Amino acid sequence: MPLELAPLTAEDVDAYMAIRQAAFGDNVFRILFSRPDGPSPEVYAQIRDSVRDLIANDKHAFFLKVTDTDTGEIIAGAKWKVFRTEKEILEELELPPPTSDSDPECWNPFMKLLSDAKKEIMALRPYWMLDALSTHPAHHRRGAGAILTQWGLERADNEGLETYLEASTMGQPLYEKYGFRPIKTLSFDLGEFGGEGVQEFQSMVRPKKSS
Repeated sequence: MPLELAPLTAEDVDAYMAIRQAAFGDNVFRILFSRPDGPSPEVYAQIRDSVRDLIANDKHAFFLKVTDTDTGEIIAGAKWKVFRTEKEILEELELPPPTSDSDPECWNPFMKLLSDAKKEIMALRPYWMLDALSTHPAHHRRGAGAILTQWGLERADNEGLETYLEASTMGQPLYEKYGFRPIKTLSFDLGEFGGEGVQEFQSMVRPKKSS
């Protein structure tokens, strides 16, 4: 069952979002959305339209998909982004507003946790970032994550830039295989906001390629 890498299109966004729901429903989505089944139809439509707008108009964001060519099914997706100027770096540190499905008392400190770590670790250095790589659980260990990771690393290496990401416990071993180093553990206690459990993520950096 060969796998094929290609840019994500506007028509692919629903499949991409379904994969994200399947991959992150038990951790990240518990923080971002107060509904147990993910975003409401209204918020779903807003997110879908936002992704489509980024695909069409943001020249610094790159949405990718991995497709099983035997079935035509999209099994994984990711967003890569590059920040080259101080303006772009500072804009990335701005906190996004919560959705109408979100609890602001939970959303805002979580987003601040991520932003503060990024600012502390990367400062104002230019870098590539791998954002929310997700593989459908039914297709783990087929190499889709590696394909999506390598795409951005090749571009970061060509520019001589570092690479940053926030890894889940499951994803960390893959990223370590490709040279990422764990820098800081980010812990978020859902119990403080009426939920259960502590979610942990690892801020990781891959050094720029030596010339």
